[in-house]
Amino acid sequence: MPNKTTLHSGGKTQADLSRGIMLLCIPGLPEIQEGDDLAQEIAVAARRSKTPFKNGDILVIAQKIVSKSEGRVVQLSRIKPSSKARKLARSLQKDPRLIEVILGESRRIVRSERVLIVETHHGFVCANAGVDQSNVPGVDAATLLPRDPDRSARRLAAALRKRTGKQLAVIISDTFGPPVASRSHQRRHRRRRSSRADRSSGHARSR
Repeated sequence: MPNKTTLHSGGKTQADLSRGIMLLCIPGLPEIQEGDDLAQEIAVAARRSKTPFKNGDILVIAQKIVSKSEGRVVQLSRIKPSSKARKLARSLQKDPRLIEVILGESRRIVRSERVLIVETHHGFVCANAGVDQSNVPGVDAATLLPRDPDRSARRLAAALRKRTGKQLAVIISDTFGPPVASRSHQRRHRRRRSSRADRSSGHARSR
């Protein structure tokens, strides 16, 4: 499945910012592999799609392609689950190898009823420590969160500034729900979300 940047915003002056924000998508990124130069791939895709960067732009990029480029992909076939992982896997009806990976990315377990909610080593409280098997090649592969997302964002921003000559900022984004909310709060949250019109995300710039 092709990767893409999800949001890109920016501006030049206070007058520009007062007129609103444009969201622009940068299509055309290839499947990202470990070691790929993300700054180069993004700069090339932006140029080809005729959405060149401007000073003050903010690039919001999917966490998954950052993880892929940094080699944060594990093969479950190489994982040996512990007894703790096997016990949790039985109660959650999950692959014990996947549970072992999640435990390795976790500082502590917050909740293990129906879904495994943990605190990651970064301090994030989320489902499955951000370990994800979607949009990854192979049935036994899973991606992990970047080890240091702030450092990854700073490095990517610096590389893009060097390539484009523009002053840019970078945000690494991932889906993040309210995993420890009460059931009644979750139901209210779902009702509020369902009542809103769908919004598309893309590449945004002030007008």
